[in-house]
Formats: sequence, structure tokens, C-alpha cells
Amino acid sequence: MLLNLQTVKLLTFIFRPIMEEAELGIARGTAPEVKQHGEMVANDHSGVITAFEGILMEHGIKPTAPTDNAATEQRHRAVIDSLKARSGIDFDREYITEAIIDHRAFIALVSETLLPTVKEPALAAHLKEVLPAFKKHLAMTVEASRKLNIPDAK
Repeated sequence: MLLNLQTVKLLTFIFRPIMEEAELGIARGTAPEVKQHGEMVANDHSGVITAFEGILMEHGIKPTAPTDNAATEQRHRAVIDSLKARSGIDFDREYITEAIIDHRAFIALVSETLLPTVKEPALAAHLKEVLPAFKKHLAMTVEASRKLNIPDAK
């Protein structure tokens, strides 16, 4: 098998939290920019996930959580719990801030860690294909933070 199993695990457990946050943005956002962002992320990321799952199926891989995932999962749960506890502009601020953090982290992970090391051509091509969209999402999120007077990072 050419696919790096740790890469598969890592990507699988990055996509899930971003989608959960997007769903909260759609449901709880008050500013149109927050709702639009949630919808954009949910739509675009579902396409990315579908393509990624196709690559996994092609190689007969069932994703499982990385063994060192506890800290990441704990941070994700804390973010989701914090978002669920907020409403109005407080929710919008937290949502946009977390979206910026998530997209910056994903872009760095793909650019600096995954692309230089991934050995499977289909996965490398997929990552190269989706990276510009994540950069676009980040730019749109930073713009939304400016419109809403929200600092673009914690």
C-alpha cells in the first residue's frame, strides 16, 4: 500500500471538526457573513471529503483515529462546547476566529508536512487540488472578520 496510513488518519480527523463547526455556523450564526461562511465550508468540504473517501476506498483503507489524537480531540470538543455556549455576536466572533485558526492550521499542515512527504500520487494530487480552495476560504474568513470588526486571530 502506497498511502501513508498516518496521513489518512490525520486528514480524516481534520475534516470532521471543520464540518461540525460549519454546521454550527449555519445554525447559530447571526451575521450573514457567518451563515454564508458555514454554508460555503459545508458545501466545499463535503466535496473534498467525498473525493478523499474515494481515494480511501480505492486503496481499501478504513480510517481510524490516530493514536496520538487525544489532545486534538479534546481541543475540538472544547471549541464545539464553547461555540454551543455562545449566541449572537459572541458566537459570530468565536466562530470566525476558530475558522481562521482551523484554515491556517490546515494550510500549514498540507503545505509544510503532507505535500513534502506523501507518497501516493492520487492523494498528493488531491491535496494540491484542494489547497487553493482552503486559501480562498481563509481569505474570505479574514475578510468577514474585518467586516464584523473581529480580530483575525486569538
